[in-house]
Amino acid sequence: MTMVPRQERAATVPRLKVLAVLLLLLCLWCWLEARALTSNRSSYTHLTAQVEKMNADSAAIRALREAPQLAVERERPNDELLAEVRDAMAAAKVPAESWIGNDPSPAMRIPQSPYKRLSVRLLFEAVDLKRLVAFAHEIVGTDTALTIQSLRLTAPVNRKDDSWNADLVLSYLLYSPYQER
Repeated sequence: MTMVPRQERAATVPRLKVLAVLLLLLCLWCWLEARALTSNRSSYTHLTAQVEKMNADSAAIRALREAPQLAVERERPNDELLAEVRDAMAAAKVPAESWIGNDPSPAMRIPQSPYKRLSVRLLFEAVDLKRLVAFAHEIVGTDTALTIQSLRLTAPVNRKDDSWNADLVLSYLLYSPYQER
């Protein structure tokens, strides 16, 4: 057996310590990279699921846009339409005091068609967004002839919660062919 001189052994110990520290740092780096890869993989999976849901929602929106709107054959009395609004508000749990007014518009002929568009402007004050969306879904879901032509939201002046003022225009088509003269 050969003996390693004492000086060589003394020089080897610091080298081994440096090598051990480097090996420890390499292990730590590998562990951190593995955690990052796992995190990235779960983020990627989550984002992929979100993109798939968005694509499905987009396809549903396109299908709804391309579906023909139903037209009615008689003009509805304003009271009948406002009763539907009240029913939809009750179903969506929109407080009655949030509805501050309505403004029916006269029938407007759609150019070069046998249809007229009738609309009513609904004004809401201090209604939370979740209930407003539920109301919109309820009103167009129960009466397929109705559409929401526009919706404008504004924040109340002294806003303390998640409430909004809303200006919503609800409309429907009336089949009204031109009259021969």
